[in-house]
Amino acid sequence: MPNIVQTMSDFPATYGEVMKPLDLDALSGELAQRCSTSPTIREWVRLYDRVQRAEKVSSPTQWSPVEVVAYEHEDWTLFSRLRGYTTREIADFKAYLALCESIKRSEPDGEDFLLQASLEIQRMVSTEAFRQVEARLLAMSYAQQRRCTVTK
Repeated sequence: MPNIVQTMSDFPATYGEVMKPLDLDALSGELAQRCSTSPTIREWVRLYDRVQRAEKVSSPTQWSPVEVVAYEHEDWTLFSRLRGYTTREIADFKAYLALCESIKRSEPDGEDFLLQASLEIQRMVSTEAFRQVEARLLAMSYAQQRRCTVTK
C-alpha cells in the first residue's frame, strides 16, 4: 500500500489547479437546454464552476479548532476568511448560495436539477489529478478516523 501523505503541503492549493476548463458549448441534454433558455441557470453554471475552481484543497483533519467551529456553525464568511479566501471569492460563494436557493424555489425540480447539473459539470472538468487529490483526501480522513478509534 502506498504511503499516504498526512500533510497538505504537497496538494495543489485549489481544485482549479487540477480541473479541465469548463466548455459551456459542450454541455449536453437538459443542462444545455436550460442554459440556452435561462440566464439564471447560465449564471448558476458559471458561478458553480468559479466557486469549485477557487475551493481550497483541504481536509477537515487539518483544520484549526476555530475553522471547525465556524464550519459547524455554518458561518461561511468567517470560515472562508479563516481559510484565506479573497473578498471576491467570498462574494462569489454567497452569490452561488443565493442562486441555489432561488433555483430551488423557482424550479419544480430545483434541488434535483442542481444536483444532476453539478454532477455533470464535475464529470466534464474532472481529471486524473483531480481524482487522485480526492482519493488522497479521503484516505487522510479515513486514517484520522482509524487513529481516533484506536486511541479511544
